[in-house]
Amino acid sequence: MNLHMISEFEDAGLFFDHCVLTGHKDADFGFHSHGFYEIILVKKGNTAYCIDDKIVPLHKNTLILTRPFLLHRIQMNTCEPYERYNLLVSVDAFPLLAKIPPHVNTLHFDGNQIVTGLFEKMDYYCRILSKDTLQSLLSALFQELLINILIVTNELPSPTQPRRFPLTDRAIALMEEELTTLDSVDSLCSRLGVSRSYLYRIFQADMGITPKAYLTLRRLTLARREIFFGAKATAVHSQCGFTDYSAFYRAYKKQFGYPPAETQNRAFQENE
Repeated sequence: MNLHMISEFEDAGLFFDHCVLTGHKDADFGFHSHGFYEIILVKKGNTAYCIDDKIVPLHKNTLILTRPFLLHRIQMNTCEPYERYNLLVSVDAFPLLAKIPPHVNTLHFDGNQIVTGLFEKMDYYCRILSKDTLQSLLSALFQELLINILIVTNELPSPTQPRRFPLTDRAIALMEEELTTLDSVDSLCSRLGVSRSYLYRIFQADMGITPKAYLTLRRLTLARREIFFGAKATAVHSQCGFTDYSAFYRAYKKQFGYPPAETQNRAFQENE
């Protein structure tokens, strides 16, 4: 993977960069979390945003807001260049962040020249001004960005669930209710009163993955959070619904790209 850094700035509470990535593959971008807010504005690339079990397609001028300690990743659908602006902000530096509605993860600003222009200004000033001058200027521009995000989110209706088969919603509700105790998909089918093949067909049409894969991903996500906050993997695997540690270890490493023991170190690595 090749990284071309166009502009960059960093101080104690705010980091900004504008970069282009080429020669990458999807495996280069694993699930991770970190202790700060991250805001990305996508400029180019065939990508999607993955947060827990949700996958959101991204387009030019889509803004992504990721809150501290949430599992997320950028999914690369093709190898075409990926260009983005990126902001990393400490939790206490900008109180306005807490006012953004908790359901808001992505916003589309195509055609909104005020918001896209703020990122372009940050980029421009980073390339021509000294760090001492930039510190207060970028903070002011970021405050203006937050105000514009709040203007837009206050106009948005409350989020609604996308239209899905009722069976899919019932299956997800049962899996979430018994996330750590459900013994098998066959048991789920019995509870729902449907055949295994029918559930798989409906669920995969709605969610893009099988019920078993969904259940495994949710359990792995839960396990990763527990491990991140200090729990032992050998204890967590059974608490999160896995009966065999070897199977848990293999699934964890396949999903996240590293073994459970490396979780805390990897969680703080920035996903370029």
